[in-house]
Amino acid sequence: MRMLYNNCGFKIFSLTALLGGLVLAGCAAPNPKPFQDFSTATASVDTATDQALSEAIAQSREALINSIGPNDFDRLKLHFESNNGKQYYWGNSGDGSWNITGLEKNDADIEKGTAEVARARQPGDSTQAPSEASKWMNNYYVPQRMAEGISDFNGAYLKYTQALAALAGKEFISDDDFSKMAGNLNKNLNNATQHLKVGSGQEAAIFSTAATGAFREYIKSQQSAALRKAIQTNQNAIEEYSNLGLELTYNLSGYVRDAYVAKFKQLEKDFGSAAPDERKKVVANAVTLNDSTIKRWALFGGMAKLYASLPESHSELARAAEGSAGLSAIASMADTGAKLYKLYKDLNDANEKANKNSN
Repeated sequence: MRMLYNNCGFKIFSLTALLGGLVLAGCAAPNPKPFQDFSTATASVDTATDQALSEAIAQSREALINSIGPNDFDRLKLHFESNNGKQYYWGNSGDGSWNITGLEKNDADIEKGTAEVARARQPGDSTQAPSEASKWMNNYYVPQRMAEGISDFNGAYLKYTQALAALAGKEFISDDDFSKMAGNLNKNLNNATQHLKVGSGQEAAIFSTAATGAFREYIKSQQSAALRKAIQTNQNAIEEYSNLGLELTYNLSGYVRDAYVAKFKQLEKDFGSAAPDERKKVVANAVTLNDSTIKRWALFGGMAKLYASLPESHSELARAAEGSAGLSAIASMADTGAKLYKLYKDLNDANEKANKNSN
């Protein structure tokens, strides 16, 4: 399987690797570079989102530990269930919700899991945990349940951009194989939006029905004008994806913001009760907290900027399909992607340094 790497270290798979069985067309191809730049920038938001999720979990974990009182410990206990070895569930009685991993999920599975959690509560337990503990159980466990959905959410779009880059480079597949790919990516995205609880609840798609037909026409005709039309036909789907990405970024940032507020509140108490010669240490801790949170917040800002840039950049790809120059939105998106990757690296390096210093 052929695998390429760009200069940021992101894996770029050829459409051969994604779909198999491709043949090359003989006519002149559109310039693939704008399509490759678009795909590379999209890879950066995928990497950044993984880091953002890790930050949300790590920050909420510390707040959860600090929130547990003498009557809350039993609510930390996890409960496990398996459906004939095909699906694996875990739940926490503190927040009354359930996670499912394995095969296809449906509402009945989730309802079953929630009921199992309810039955797992110890006799005499209150039906509601104290507010602080309950909040941080939610803020800690919900992001963990988001991991699979985030992978599908960004993965569907990343594969779409890789497919566009390969199509622009004249790597093509049969109508049936293309339709299967489009259907699978739509399914993954739709499952992800439901899992992440973003959007209106209506079905999401990375390839609209009309766009799938238009791309198939391009595969048959090999005409640049047909590729331009296919990209334009899919513009509304990309605008919806952009909005979903902005909503996801906002939701993730909330976990980090809440954890910061809780930590700073505790530092205020520590400063007020500290002896004068101990206050400098508390101040140093507050400055360190601010430094690290600023880096995290910058990551969310970069993610939001890139998600917001997708529609205009995607629209420019339609012009790139016919060789147009002056594609400023794609160039700007590529620059945003490079900066976002640097933000990710800086934050990751800072976390590794902090972990070494704490050991």
